[in-house]
Amino acid sequence: MISVTVHYRNILRQRAGMDHENLELPNGVDVSIAVRRLAGRHGPGLAEMLLSPAGEVSHHLVIFVNRQRVLPGQHSVSLAGGDEIVLFPTISGG
Repeated sequence: MISVTVHYRNILRQRAGMDHENLELPNGVDVSIAVRRLAGRHGPGLAEMLLSPAGEVSHHLVIFVNRQRVLPGQHSVSLAGGDEIVLFPTISGG
């Protein structure tokens, strides 16, 4: 098992009900598995912001792992113990 720290930003913080948390995961998991685990842990309010209706990582989610942006479609980045994940909702404006 590995432990990673997840930080929630903006409205994700409200939906999760916390700033950050530690997440225990099996060895060898990737970012998409971690996001799915978080969605299942915190219920539909957060899940709808993390996952698409098809259950994939939402394209409206911005993810950083150890200060490196994880680009859309590249959610197979493996995680290691001690990693930090930061989650932001996409910001739109006009």
